[in-house]
Amino acid sequence: MLLSRLKKIELRRLGSGNVGATNVYRAMGLGWAVLVFILDALKGAGAVLVGRYFLGEEIYPGVCGLASVFGHIFSPYLRFRGGKGVACGFGAMLVLAPLPSLISFGIWAVLVGLTRVVSLASLVATLSLLALVWIFTGELWLLLVGSGVCLLIFWAHRENLARILRGKEPKIQRIKDSPPKDSE
Repeated sequence: MLLSRLKKIELRRLGSGNVGATNVYRAMGLGWAVLVFILDALKGAGAVLVGRYFLGEEIYPGVCGLASVFGHIFSPYLRFRGGKGVACGFGAMLVLAPLPSLISFGIWAVLVGLTRVVSLASLVATLSLLALVWIFTGELWLLLVGSGVCLLIFWAHRENLARILRGKEPKIQRIKDSPPKDSE
């Protein structure tokens, strides 16, 4: 949101009206979208790292990461309408479970490339992350944190999911090409 204001672009009035990397791509281009994704991921990762520094290695850093995703989605600075939580959740989980997170990111990238439907790729990658966390770590507390992140992301994507199920979710494209309606 802050980066779009630097360019005097009001994201809430363009594309999906969302402040996340997907809508930044639509409104501002790939470079800005990548920067927003990285900054959002750092928000989640930073919460986990701060939690780890002050609270130790157990579940508490995961709860800090989960709280960052919650705060990202329900931001009081944006009238409780923040982003979809995907990048922030990725950053948090990357610190907690690096290999499953990187594989999940790969799944996301392949699905975006094949389908051009970012929300579908995000939801599938989020679910795959849970399975990968269980396969690679077997840690119940980590599965619980990942499940919390997954539930928050699915909640934020509930309208996208309904459109996906109806076959009406649009593919990603720049606004100048043809603005999509009500997508991620």
